[in-house]
Amino acid sequence: MTAQLYPTERSLIIRPDTLDGIQQPEALTPHLERPPSPQPYTIRSVANTHYLIEKEGLPIWIEKDECWLGSSASDSEDEKATAPKKRIFTPREILFITNVCLAQHVSLAALAQTFAPLIDLSRFYNINEPGLIAWPTASYSLTLGSCILPSARLGDMYGHKKMVIIGWVWFSVTSVACGFSQYGTIQNLTPCRALQGIGPALLVPNGLALFGRNFPMGVKRNVEISLFGGSGPLGVVTGAVFSSLIAETASWPWSFWVLSTVAALISVLSYLVIPADNLPPHLDLSKKSRKHFDFLGAFTGVGGLILINFALNQAPLVNWSNPYIGVTLGLGVILIAAFVYVELVVAHQPLIPLKGLKKVAGLTLSCVAVGWASHGIWSYYMFLLIEQTRHHTPLEAYLRFWPVAPVGLAAALAVSFLLKRLRVSFLMSTAMLCFLLGCLFLVTAPADQGYFPNTFLSVIITPFGMNWSFPTAVILMSNAVHREHQGIAASLVSTMVNYSISTGLGLAGSVDHILQQSTACWQATARRGISG
Repeated sequence: MTAQLYPTERSLIIRPDTLDGIQQPEALTPHLERPPSPQPYTIRSVANTHYLIEKEGLPIWIEKDECWLGSSASDSEDEKATAPKKRIFTPREILFITNVCLAQHVSLAALAQTFAPLIDLSRFYNINEPGLIAWPTASYSLTLGSCILPSARLGDMYGHKKMVIIGWVWFSVTSVACGFSQYGTIQNLTPCRALQGIGPALLVPNGLALFGRNFPMGVKRNVEISLFGGSGPLGVVTGAVFSSLIAETASWPWSFWVLSTVAALISVLSYLVIPADNLPPHLDLSKKSRKHFDFLGAFTGVGGLILINFALNQAPLVNWSNPYIGVTLGLGVILIAAFVYVELVVAHQPLIPLKGLKKVAGLTLSCVAVGWASHGIWSYYMFLLIEQTRHHTPLEAYLRFWPVAPVGLAAALAVSFLLKRLRVSFLMSTAMLCFLLGCLFLVTAPADQGYFPNTFLSVIITPFGMNWSFPTAVILMSNAVHREHQGIAASLVSTMVNYSISTGLGLAGSVDHILQQSTACWQATARRGISG
């Protein structure tokens, strides 16, 4: 009996550049590709880690660990029946997908840790300035968004699984530090939150890269991206409910210590279920790529983003007329200009392939920026309205916020179905409209109004913007970059999502500060007019 091989969809096959004899896979300069849907191939020879098969008349090698063995066409029908049945996801794949989705889920749960128990934090630190109490949330999103692109590149160099595990460990350690910041001021909590944001910056892009590495484009990939996007609103609600519950029953630092424990456990799960980064020695190009890391691009890009964001978030607290705000903003703009020059001219392997980006990339990222900036403002001021103006507890605020989770998950799961019937650009436009309507319903809600109708409609509509904009942006960006740069598409979208949340809070703080000054000025003028 001649054994036959059935590749899985994750299999990588090695096609020799030369057909001069049948060489061992270690001796080949490979051309990598993925096989078609599982079908039988006759095994011609066996090496230590690979099978030699024949495809389209050419000899190719395929990894043993990524295939099934079945019976040949000449065997009986009973033997043929033993060939593997095609399944949507294997149990190990389900664990793997769950683990990667937890990166997005926990990342946004951590974001909610400081805007859900907003009033508890302001009372604890004796702060009445909305712009100052927003800093712990803004600093977390700032480092998360700024560090995603370098983190993705580090994953390419040292292995995505390693970066995911390091990310969870970092997340765990810095969450402990956030909890202990209770013994200082909010100026202690803010940098701890900034350090905490580096953890998900390692997790999110490398998790997405693991999806791309282990699953080809197709139905599975669409389902995974939808689940990944749907994990976001679930994470926000999870973070909001647990941080609110813990703040009311114990104290807010315990929410960070619980998160630290969860992150440590997931790091162990990641080690167990994520496929190994190891490639055959002749395929492992990481050592060669390490010397080409774009250090100058990382310094100018991350530094510029941080300085600009710092200026935007600090200005409402010290006034735009303060000299160091203008200096910081100017230095940030100069660094971003230097980053563009480095990526276009200097870098051997740039963090962002600016030369290869099509025009649609700029429009797509602009949509993501304004949409998710409005989402950050919406989330923060939603809890501020419910807790401060309407005098509800954090847990009562969560009870008005929870529909975000089921609606968001339903919207995310509907993406694969909708993309078969609607243009991607139409779905993106609809997502932007949902962001707009959600904000409009919130800002037009009277302060003394109950949950219905404005707040309820806002909570129901906004998740569609969140969960339709992310996957459609990834698809549009994938079409906007060359084939060899596909991995950068999702990282660019994630960068813009998280950075925009932080930037939006800063801009909203400036508007709020200006309006308060204007109101105070008019009130003073009115009092002088009455008294005079």
